[in-house]
Amino acid sequence: SSIINAVGARRHGKIYPSLLTDLNRGKKTEIEFLNGYIERKGKELNLETPISTFLVKAINEIEEGKRKIGMENLPELQEKAKISREKIKENVIK
Repeated sequence: SSIINAVGARRHGKIYPSLLTDLNRGKKTEIEFLNGYIERKGKELNLETPISTFLVKAINEIEEGKRKIGMENLPELQEKAKISREKIKENVIK
């Protein structure tokens, strides 16, 4: 994987995810289509989706100018990942 990344970086330069490219250009992202779908399906199935719910909220806030892109968002994302891992463990143990 690291070899592929190194070769790709030499050939194509830095590659950014489309969501980040859209945000940097001030464009609307596909977050509602991507993670919004996961969030909606989770609700239909009565399952929590902490990471997708956070991503939809945070990216919508970035699009609206209410939140900045940056590492200051990482602690909140890490907390949602911790909650997600705990939920997975609960469901596996059942």
